[in-house]
Amino acid sequence: MSEKNQIRAEDRLDVNTINETIGFLSSFFKWTTSNGYSEKNLFQGVKIRDSQKKHSRDYRPRYSEKQISKLFNAKDFLENTIGRKNYAFYWVPLICLFSGARVNEICSLYLDNIIQRQGKNTGARFQCFNLVEEPDRPQKRLKTLSSRRILPIHDTLIELGFIEFVKLLRRDKNRERLFEELKYTSSGYANSVQKFWNERYSKRVNVSEDSQRNRTTFHSLRHTVTDLLKQANVDTKFINEHQGHSQKNIDLDRYGKAYDVEILYENCTKRIVYESSRGRKIDFSGLKVDWKRFLK
Repeated sequence: MSEKNQIRAEDRLDVNTINETIGFLSSFFKWTTSNGYSEKNLFQGVKIRDSQKKHSRDYRPRYSEKQISKLFNAKDFLENTIGRKNYAFYWVPLICLFSGARVNEICSLYLDNIIQRQGKNTGARFQCFNLVEEPDRPQKRLKTLSSRRILPIHDTLIELGFIEFVKLLRRDKNRERLFEELKYTSSGYANSVQKFWNERYSKRVNVSEDSQRNRTTFHSLRHTVTDLLKQANVDTKFINEHQGHSQKNIDLDRYGKAYDVEILYENCTKRIVYESSRGRKIDFSGLKVDWKRFLK
């Protein structure tokens, strides 16, 4: 216990990660016992219980289409982000809405984590987020091994000028991080973004009452994408890789290569589409700004 207490909280493995590892070991020893390499699967049925695990009703729900329309209406969103010259407050919610990535994964990005990859099927090129841990950047952490992935950037983000935004920032040869205005804390880089979203902005656009009742928070953006893909009948294996979840399968997790970016784009990224209750696509074009003017 004394050794455990010496480990910083943010460096400890969570219960889900431990159980994922046990699951891998159980699958492996199931194979070894079946093939005569061992006598018993010592990991079969083993699972760590989470004493702090919340009841399913306490999990954060997704945002409704009505809430999304409120949160990303051009007048309020631009006034409270670009109008205050806080570009992280503008981009991070939009990126999470159109990727389902964890907020710290986006807030800790470096400029060289925005990459281009060529699809193997058609040769099409895709702009991507390279979500990896890097030894020379110790404050850039991922939640689990399954979180390492190359994630295609949604067309809506490109239409809003994200790649142009990145190119303009790269003019400063001394700049390394995408959102240098975000400061590192013990919980990562996302603290100020989450506070802005949960404590100020959601109330300002009258989503706070819904949040109190339904307990939506910034993290609900990630749940929204996951549920959207699920309701679109996307295969779970594609959703898991897109969202950085374990496949719960030793062959896929340990020995299978990551899906090609074109496969992820076709099966997940392009299917993140938000529609109103009348079936019309929610229009985000009003959020587009002239980045050259703002980043002189």
